[in-house]
Amino acid sequence: TGTGGDLSSLYPIDFINDSITGITLTADSNLDTAILALGSGATAGTAGGSLGFASLTTSTFSDAISGNVYQSFSLTPSTGFVLNISGVTFNADASSPSSTFNFNLLSSLTGFTTSDSLGSFSIVNSAKVTTTIATSGFDELQGVTSSVEFRIYVNRSVGGGTAAYFADDEVNGGLFSFNGTVAAVPEPSTYAMLALAGAGFA
Repeated sequence: TGTGGDLSSLYPIDFINDSITGITLTADSNLDTAILALGSGATAGTAGGSLGFASLTTSTFSDAISGNVYQSFSLTPSTGFVLNISGVTFNADASSPSSTFNFNLLSSLTGFTTSDSLGSFSIVNSAKVTTTIATSGFDELQGVTSSVEFRIYVNRSVGGGTAAYFADDEVNGGLFSFNGTVAAVPEPSTYAMLALAGAGFA
């Protein structure tokens, strides 16, 4: 709708359980919140069926970070549960036939600087892209018990004008998804048994 900033009031976690163009998406019942937001430097796009930016002019990754040009996704597990995040899948395209859009995924648990990227991908000349950035190798994103924010910073290294990037529900039927598990925290007695088992093995 072109609304910028914190979109949690428009898109609370129930939104994830709704049907988008006939595709039913589900959220884990042990997530307390899932919040979508735009960085202060991002201009919200207004194209139907998309979540993205309009008038994207940042040309480098560092410019996107310093200019707060990002899309943000925050997840919070319920009390007594932990998140183990194995990857993030994006379905995206762009409105310009002669641009290259570059994406870098970062998180609050691993840092928001150019050296903290969890992975990256690009869209060239309006190609439709479906890609998964694997995060299972990052210990900080396993066993998460508090809120974690992911940001996808976007810059355009080729092309001019005011073309925009979109996370698009027409690309393989979904916008983006977080892959992994939400598990109950083991009881203290379980930890004790694990410790004894480890001592026996040693």
